[in-house]
Amino acid sequence: MEKLDKRVTALENTISTLLQHMQQVNHNIATGFEKVEKHFEYVDKNFAIVNRNIELIKGDIDLLKEDVDLIKGNIDLIKGDINLVKGDIDLIKGNSTASLETIENSILNLTAEISKINDTSGYRDLHANMKKVSKL
Repeated sequence: MEKLDKRVTALENTISTLLQHMQQVNHNIATGFEKVEKHFEYVDKNFAIVNRNIELIKGDIDLLKEDVDLIKGNIDLIKGDINLVKGDIDLIKGNSTASLETIENSILNLTAEISKINDTSGYRDLHANMKKVSKL
């Protein structure tokens, strides 16, 4: 009987040790699941941050598109201003050409008038005679 009692005691000790190990395994599993849950919470938070950043980037892209459209509009306005300046330059060139022609015609008319005055007043002859006298 003693042998049986020893075997029962040994079996009880083994079962007790097995229970302790099972409790430790259960505890480790529970702790592991808690850690996994925390890691999933971190992953979820990180995904939320990534999704927010994606939305912010999309908003920035939309703003950049608007800026590009504004820049294109400004470039078109500048091109229009350049064309206006070119038109003004062409107008000034045309006016200055016309003005030069008017001035040239006026000079020619004045020269003709001076020649007429010289011819009718005898100034040319007087001037020529004065040169002859001054040489003497």
